[in-house]
Amino acid sequence: MIYLESANASSFDNCTIENLDIAFQELEQSDEEHGAFWIFDENENILEIHRDLVLFAIFSGNSENQIRKQLNDINEAKSLFIEFINCNIERLKSQ
Repeated sequence: MIYLESANASSFDNCTIENLDIAFQELEQSDEEHGAFWIFDENENILEIHRDLVLFAIFSGNSENQIRKQLNDINEAKSLFIEFINCNIERLKSQ
């Protein structure tokens, strides 16, 4: 199961593409303090996006190897999150 939580207190269990669309809309309209959301699974894989399109990724709960990446646009972010909810974790690791 994929979970979604945001800095403005929204949350969804069993996250869908529609839930992601809502989260990205809220992200674009948010202020700096509340401008982030993240998705995660039972294996402690986490993707977190901030309003400035900085992405953080942690795989298998290994926060010492956290990945930080500045994304180019919102569409790039959306495609990575869709990969995550489609359980394409290995593909995400290679990006």
